[in-house]
Amino acid sequence: MNDRATIAAFIRGVLEFCQYPNLFHVLNFLVARLGQGQPNSIIVSAGHVPDYPCQIGLLDISTGLPLREYWHSGYIGHHTPWLVAADLDGNGISEICLGGISQASHRATMVVLDPDRFEGASYEDDAGYQLQGFPPGRELRRAIFTNSCLNPNRGEVMLEGIHVVPDGILVRISESVSTWATLDYYFSRAGKFLKMSPSDAFRAEHEAAERAGRIDHPFTPEEHRAIEKGVTILPPSYELAASRLNRDRNRAGIAR
Repeated sequence: MNDRATIAAFIRGVLEFCQYPNLFHVLNFLVARLGQGQPNSIIVSAGHVPDYPCQIGLLDISTGLPLREYWHSGYIGHHTPWLVAADLDGNGISEICLGGISQASHRATMVVLDPDRFEGASYEDDAGYQLQGFPPGRELRRAIFTNSCLNPNRGEVMLEGIHVVPDGILVRISESVSTWATLDYYFSRAGKFLKMSPSDAFRAEHEAAERAGRIDHPFTPEEHRAIEKGVTILPPSYELAASRLNRDRNRAGIAR
């Protein structure tokens, strides 16, 4: 089966989602060999239009049938630079790296999946954004990025892309629609956040915003560190869900 027919089979097989009409569209896909000696697989990002549920599917390239799926509250992987497969830990298996938006926080996010084990739906602290009917998600890791003072109320993410670099992953996020005012976030291959590096255009835009009175301070080392501290590394969703369940049980016990 060719790639186009495979994608068409996936579209026909998208499950009707109980909370939303069945208006899902394939937004992006990547054909990649995820393991040594394995055939190519197809990774698909499908999103609901106009709402936020996003499905990541791993498809058998010969049949178009889904091998596994993961659901996320917010679009991820739906542009070409936001979907990358790379062997980060050197075990011969390429992890799936996805960039996009966390709908609950309206912030940029990165999700990393093990192609042999991912499933379920992302856990959300805000129950209003929790996708129902799925087990808790099984990710390798998730990261959520803070908004800078140039874009404090970002309603739509401006993530430029995910890039594999010699020592790990670089996530580039634009803080201004009209310029190349980007922040580069570096992660080790094991997923540890290392540092944030602002572009020259970000510094120039920050200075221009101060001169124009849109912000009231220069870009300082303290603000730099505050942005770095704003990066949140989340445990896998199944661990967060278990923690929430234990916390609720403890509260119920105290109430009795």
